[in-house]
Amino acid sequence: MKAIGSLIMAIACISYGIYCIINGGTHDRGKGWFTKEEGPKAYIFAMALYFLIGISSLIYYIYLNFIR
Repeated sequence: MKAIGSLIMAIACISYGIYCIINGGTHDRGKGWFTKEEGPKAYIFAMALYFLIGISSLIYYIYLNFIR
């Protein structure tokens, strides 16, 4: 199995994104935990980033192990 770290990163990012959606907020380095009402732009940006990294890592893992 090649690039197992990519699979671990995908699971971690997607899991944390789902956790943040369920709890209605996210963590920011300077502010700590804040809800989507307190910072809607930062919340949307963070969710997009978590899922983008997670899905791209998953696609990379699938490519290396099953397609190539």
